[in-house]
Amino acid sequence: MSDKKIRKNLNLPIAACHHQMQPLPPRFDARVALLWDDASLKAHKDEVDASLDPVSHVPSPKSQKGLDKWSVSPAELEVAGQVAIETAVRVEDAPELSKSDVEVYVNKAFGLIPEAARTKLWQTAREKQKHLSLHCKVVSAEGLPAMDANGKSDPYCIMGIVPKKYQEMKKYNLHDLEDKEVGELQTTSVKPETLTPEWNEQFEFHIDDPNDKLLVVECWDSDKVRVDVSKIKGVRGVCHFIKDLFGDDDFIGRLFQPLKNISYRGEKVVFELFSYSANKKRGKITLHLAICRQGDGTITPEQGLKNYRDLLKAIVTQESEEATKQKGQNGAAGMWDTRLSPAAEALLRLNASLGGIDESQQAAVRLSVLLEYHQAFTLPQGILLSLLETVAKYGQPQTAGTSPEGGGPSDLMAGLFRNLRELLDQSLEVLSNHLVTIDPASSGGLETLKSHLLSVKKLYSYEAFVASLPDDRKSMKDQIKKSIEASVSKWYSLLIESKMQPGLNEQLANQLTQIKDICHNCRVLCQTAQQVVAPQFEQLLYSTYLADFYQSLDKLLPALVVAKMDFPFNESEKQGQDALSIAFEIYLIFHDLSKDVRKLNGTYELLTYHKWFRNLVPCWLKVALIRCKERIAEAISIDKVETIADNVPFSSSAVDSLVFIQQVVAFWNDLDWPSPEDYYAFMITLIKYITEAALYYTDEVYKTISDHTLVDKETGKFNVTVQLCVILNNMQHIRDKFSPPQGSKEKGMMEELKLESFFAQLDAKRNGTGEQAKSLVKDIVESAAEDIQHKLLVVTTALGQQFIPTIRTFIFEMLKTSDEASANNVLKQLEQYLGDNLMTLSSNLLYIVFRTLLHQMWIAVILAVESFVPIVPKKKSSRHVLQILHAALLNLRDFFSADGDGLTGTELESDQYKNLVKELQLMCLSTRELVLRCCADLAEQQAKVVGSPEHKYGELTLSVGYLIEREVIEVAVVKGDNLSPTDKNGFSDPYVEIALLPSSHKKLKTHVINHTLNPVFNEELLLPILQDETKESAILVLAVYDYEIVGKNDFMGICVIPWKDIPQISNTASLLNESAAERRNLALPLFHIEDSKALQELTQRHHFSHDHEATAFTHLLKNNYRPRGEHGLLARIGLVAPHLRS
Repeated sequence: MSDKKIRKNLNLPIAACHHQMQPLPPRFDARVALLWDDASLKAHKDEVDASLDPVSHVPSPKSQKGLDKWSVSPAELEVAGQVAIETAVRVEDAPELSKSDVEVYVNKAFGLIPEAARTKLWQTAREKQKHLSLHCKVVSAEGLPAMDANGKSDPYCIMGIVPKKYQEMKKYNLHDLEDKEVGELQTTSVKPETLTPEWNEQFEFHIDDPNDKLLVVECWDSDKVRVDVSKIKGVRGVCHFIKDLFGDDDFIGRLFQPLKNISYRGEKVVFELFSYSANKKRGKITLHLAICRQGDGTITPEQGLKNYRDLLKAIVTQESEEATKQKGQNGAAGMWDTRLSPAAEALLRLNASLGGIDESQQAAVRLSVLLEYHQAFTLPQGILLSLLETVAKYGQPQTAGTSPEGGGPSDLMAGLFRNLRELLDQSLEVLSNHLVTIDPASSGGLETLKSHLLSVKKLYSYEAFVASLPDDRKSMKDQIKKSIEASVSKWYSLLIESKMQPGLNEQLANQLTQIKDICHNCRVLCQTAQQVVAPQFEQLLYSTYLADFYQSLDKLLPALVVAKMDFPFNESEKQGQDALSIAFEIYLIFHDLSKDVRKLNGTYELLTYHKWFRNLVPCWLKVALIRCKERIAEAISIDKVETIADNVPFSSSAVDSLVFIQQVVAFWNDLDWPSPEDYYAFMITLIKYITEAALYYTDEVYKTISDHTLVDKETGKFNVTVQLCVILNNMQHIRDKFSPPQGSKEKGMMEELKLESFFAQLDAKRNGTGEQAKSLVKDIVESAAEDIQHKLLVVTTALGQQFIPTIRTFIFEMLKTSDEASANNVLKQLEQYLGDNLMTLSSNLLYIVFRTLLHQMWIAVILAVESFVPIVPKKKSSRHVLQILHAALLNLRDFFSADGDGLTGTELESDQYKNLVKELQLMCLSTRELVLRCCADLAEQQAKVVGSPEHKYGELTLSVGYLIEREVIEVAVVKGDNLSPTDKNGFSDPYVEIALLPSSHKKLKTHVINHTLNPVFNEELLLPILQDETKESAILVLAVYDYEIVGKNDFMGICVIPWKDIPQISNTASLLNESAAERRNLALPLFHIEDSKALQELTQRHHFSHDHEATAFTHLLKNNYRPRGEHGLLARIGLVAPHLRS
């Protein structure tokens, strides 16, 4: 394919196509033996030198150093012109390029040589045509078919030079040709019995015009060698044997090779052998072919390379100058793209053929020349790399030694390597400044970086070039690493120089601002390096760019920061807080930076960044708390105490304050402290500060409650307001953040802090400690929630108590009424008042707060009613007042129950409520009913004694029965056990006295048992019952006393049996006469009487209203059933003699 076609298909310049070293067209290889001698080339050198002025055909150089590397003297121009003319005279007409085209180009390119000198050069070149010779070496063959009976062949070759027309003829062989156009035929030796013969025989043929001649080589099987009959194989072998006996040699195959395609340098080629019809392959044969001039030999490699280089340099000078002029005329600018005209390319290819310069040498020379040009004038990097790739693909050109004059292959490579080192230095220099001079964000900068990376890669992939480098430069990895370190260092130095302004204020905040700007720029650089630069390095040649980049930065950046972090910060001052804020921003930059560094292998000081800031963390937490409180205070001060939306029952201060608290949490999450050793302590401090901020808000809001309550100045009634409800909602909203209600979708403080991963890590490192830490943190958070809840309870309790005066007013109005209807009317007014306030609360309060305040209002009702109980007169006429109070309390209970939608039964019927109801009920009873109630209380008290600490006075065993016929109670007192000692000797002298309460008209006693705590009585007592005595409500009392000879007997304890528990006996037998198995004995505990509510009420009636029935009963209990010196409420209200009170 021609250069024009290649250029059209690939859309590439000619030079770029040639860099890929396409095979040379056949028309040029036909001239490879048309050589010249040095004398002819230099015949007119002296004459021409005198007539030419120094000329440089290149554009303005970019530097004097570059200009020194690129110049063409008149003498060099003339030598190049001679080479060009000697080459041009051998160009044949071709479809795409004519001989005249090349000659016109040569005259134009070397127009500075005088016309007479050029004419003589043309004439000399045309006279130098000479005869040529073909050297053919038959090396070996393989894969030949078996032609003999033994499965082998006896091959030999016959060869000759024939006209081109014989290639189209099929049925002929060299043995039969007698054409005058056919030269001499030459034959190899016969190799018997083989299909892979080896000859290694050399032959020479004389040729005149190689353009229309062919080399023909035929392979035959000789039948002169007889086959051993024993080696004949099969029927086919027999047929071959008979044929060999009577036939001629057998044709195996042949090949044709045009002479114009044979290089003078010689090359070993493997050819296919074909049958006559050329449609069957008959094996392969290896030949070594070369064409040279008869007698003169070939041109030396050194001279051929020098001629090619001189010609190329002159052509480059001409072409670059012409291209520059053309661009200037068209108004375009830019570098020369190394595009050569078709005539120049043709001239160079033919010269390479004539000089025996192979493709690798051509590429090496062209690369060397263009590198010299590149040092003076910029060339596209891709052109140079393409040529370099071609050179590297062929390896180092074979050298034939170095001539005394120099210029041979060895010198060629030495010069090339020198130029390549300069190219390598240039690319490494660019890479050493890539962070400073190249903008990777721009397409042009990225392409520049890519081109130089590719240049380094191509250069280090050329093994011969790498071998020529000094030992300290042989490693591409080391060179790139040095370049990266240099680039980072230069960039950092420039950054420090631009940011660290010496004239700036020396305040700590200003210094930290400078450091922050530097660190920020470093972070941006790291992102650029990671996202843009590193992919180019790693994709093209280097896989550890980021590691080397961060190692370089690791040597520079930490030293800048560490010193400033040890400076004392005062978090209570504004300047100190500002400095701490900037220090935190610096910390975040390093925290972000460490995430990328942590992905790399190796040790980096950047990974220990948190140690530089460790002492600042408590200060940061303190500043976070201070600023949070400041913002909360400001939010409260500007709060209008109204809901921010219809479905949001909070005001702006609650929402804002929670945001401020969450900002502290966000600060903690941003901090993301990496050291588990310090994390726990810092976390506990943070949680304490968060709870402190929440409690601060509730405290401050609590102070504003008095501004949003209302007491009517005319009526004195207390009423709640919407603002008050909003404040309570605000407090509950903050509390719910620390302990979300069950079923809530909102995240609690524990979830916001994202501590689960830390607890898991802690548990993995130290088994069980994670759960302990979690429990402690949970306790702190819940404690804060409880504190806020307690504050809410205090507030709601105080609000509930605000209702008491108004409720008391309504109750007082009820008590003043004389009839039930009027009292009910006042009660309705009270319920209306409470209902109005409850409507305000239920419409504006959160449900949980509403329930709490509703309960407190109920407590206020109880307290209000309870406050009237002590002041109601203890008269029979005042009992209707107590009944009104009792009825009102029951009605209000139903009001707060709201048919099950209000308070629950447990909330309503508290101990305080039950005691109040019981007290009111007792106060409404008659004295007789109270006495009976006291008797019932004695039985209840005795039941409670069993198994309690009060079971300490011993037991009394007895049996009892009511004799129906005789109307008497028979009591069989059996014994006493574990009685209390009352005498100094540790014993007692017990006896038992029985009576029937409440009448107590008659008492019976047992005899005294001296000096014992376990007396055995076995006495039967018969207590008669009077006709008017109420037996159903009576109670049998058995009192144990210690007999005293002098003074009053000591009370030891009583036990009781209600009338309903006394069995009725129809016969008249004595209980003591029954057997123990038949008798039903009772073991009753002894106890001391307590002051029950009924007894207290009886005592008060005795004292304040002189109720005779109450007086009689209380005196009975006092005088008979009280230990000496223990008089309880009786003594306190003055019913005990003065000498006993003391």
